[in-house]
Amino acid sequence: MKYVAPYFIGADFGTGGVRVAVIDSRGAVLAKGEQDYATSFPRNGWAEQDPLCWWDAFTKSLSRCMGQIGAAERSRIAAVGVCATSSTLVPVDRDGTPLGMAMMWMDTRSADEAMAINRTCHEALRYCGGEVSSEWIIPKILWVKHHDEALYEKADKMIEQLDWINLKLTGRWVTSKCNATCKWNYIDSRGGWQDDYFRKIGFEDYADKLVLDVKSVGEPVGSLLPEFCRQFGLPEQTLLVEGGIDAHIAVLGLGVATGNKIGTIMGTSFVHLAFSKEERFQSGIWGPYHNAVLPGCWLLEGGQISAGGIVKWFNRVFQVQGENPYDLMSAQAAKVPIGSEGIVCLDFFQGNRTPYKNLKAKGAFYGLSLKHTRAEIYRSILEAVALGTRNIIENFRVQGCAIDSMVACGGITKDKVWIRMISDASGIPIIITENAQAGTLGCCIAAAVGTGTYLGFEEASSRMVRELRTVEPDMGRHRLYDEVFEKYLDLYESLKHMMV
Repeated sequence: MKYVAPYFIGADFGTGGVRVAVIDSRGAVLAKGEQDYATSFPRNGWAEQDPLCWWDAFTKSLSRCMGQIGAAERSRIAAVGVCATSSTLVPVDRDGTPLGMAMMWMDTRSADEAMAINRTCHEALRYCGGEVSSEWIIPKILWVKHHDEALYEKADKMIEQLDWINLKLTGRWVTSKCNATCKWNYIDSRGGWQDDYFRKIGFEDYADKLVLDVKSVGEPVGSLLPEFCRQFGLPEQTLLVEGGIDAHIAVLGLGVATGNKIGTIMGTSFVHLAFSKEERFQSGIWGPYHNAVLPGCWLLEGGQISAGGIVKWFNRVFQVQGENPYDLMSAQAAKVPIGSEGIVCLDFFQGNRTPYKNLKAKGAFYGLSLKHTRAEIYRSILEAVALGTRNIIENFRVQGCAIDSMVACGGITKDKVWIRMISDASGIPIIITENAQAGTLGCCIAAAVGTGTYLGFEEASSRMVRELRTVEPDMGRHRLYDEVFEKYLDLYESLKHMMV
């Protein structure tokens, strides 16, 4: 009997919407659909979404995909993989029904809880970079416990966005080792759940409130519910394979499972991820996270909260007009010499995630004079993000990661001026992949591994990820950035005492 290669469905639940794609075992996209959903900000520092809107957006996107392929193609779909934002908290009853709005990953109302956890100086904190963030899920759960006791008591479980989607698809209560390790203080190398840690921070009933069945990325969860398969014309016994955090699964879609590469998702913010074969502890980086994505590897994570978001702010505040304000300003910035005519910018407009882990850090412009125009200011922003990326890469190298190239995806990769700047400032090549939607591709790579189509992530990535182009650094320009980089570092050190 002739072998028929399977197809896979990948679903990427981002902050602003969901993307769904049908992808074959060679990485070709056969169908895709997407749908936005809204975020509400009821108070300063709060951010919420309606879980029912996620499901509605997902089913609409999947319906569009199914409408783009025929019955023959649908019959070849073997598995589904899902990734989602991390530390988006959904309190649910015993049937899995949400008990209100979900607390989004960007919600920082639990700052006091995070600080209280960090003051314990518990050994478990070594495995997440020395401290937790108010963005993470455990401080959020403790906030509910402290400030909404009725909701806490009513909730049967406190679960992730990903866990809720998986529950809707299969009826099974599971969580991803990716999420649990990176955001829940689950330490795989020390046996998993740290009972003494949870008791120390006042979360004694964690075993009742959390989902304790942890699945590795690429591990089968179970078959999709029969009614779901019938609704969308999918084969019976279509498998759900465990995914994880959206950015972390996207690195699979970038091919970072192979070689000395760092994967970078470039959008409103930047997320930088690399793998190490050895356990390495270093301040200024989140992690190390054992087996969070790749078996036998430690994951290291860096991030820039403000990146694309700053240029969006600039274009709004300076009222940049035109069909494409971003292209217009990039063209103007390209004419300005390295160093932005003496302007140095700090890109900490919403704080610094790494390497300083200072959410109170602020953005700044130094060196302004009456001769400067918006072109120099705009270029200084682009340079600041590029130098922030360099700072993170150098911290990874201190960890012992032999990074010799970056693989990137996201909207900023389309800006040839900015991507060239990042390559020159960092001194490494930047590889742009063919499939810009690395999240859905990463989900399908996990599904391919989970079905046994490929033996592991390295083989799957090598077959399913294709490179589009490479931006090589100009080392002469890189040396010119050295002086600007030193000014960038000095400016933060000079101003940090004011960032309170």
